[in-house]
Amino acid sequence: MILILTHGDQAARDAKRKKRSIEDHLTWYISTLPDWVQQFMKEIGGRRMLFDNSLDPTENPDDCKRQVSKLLQIIDKVKEERGPLIHRLTKASKQVLDEEIKKAMDEQGITEQAEALREDQEEIKKLLEDEKTSEGEKRALEKRFAEQDEKLAELDAAARKLADEKKQSQLDDAK
Repeated sequence: MILILTHGDQAARDAKRKKRSIEDHLTWYISTLPDWVQQFMKEIGGRRMLFDNSLDPTENPDDCKRQVSKLLQIIDKVKEERGPLIHRLTKASKQVLDEEIKKAMDEQGITEQAEALREDQEEIKKLLEDEKTSEGEKRALEKRFAEQDEKLAELDAAARKLADEKKQSQLDDAK
């Protein structure tokens, strides 16, 4: 398995701006990704390729050929070294993982809190559209809506963290 990262043109610009090689920049970027991605990278032997999807084959045919050739070399190397990799996160285990994440979110009240906030925001929207609502009330409602948006963002972050932890736990269990 090979991880293909796109936007190589952007990575090259960012690397140049930060005065580091593309390889160093790519290594740094991957280190900022969630733990489960780090684990996945280890499982696939760190095989990755940065693809510049802005290359136009009619304008830069040599660069396009080099890029495709490099990918084919990596594929050949993988086939020689170990054959195909079947990732542990199959469809069935993904279903189990999704159920575990939902259960954990329910146990922590994340789902219920988020639903309550969204329902309240719908009510606020109706009141904001109501011509009978005074300007002072509208300002207070807008403030409350913004506060709820912040709370929803916090709940979403907690849900993502919980999902990452569950994915990492499943990867650890699969070892």
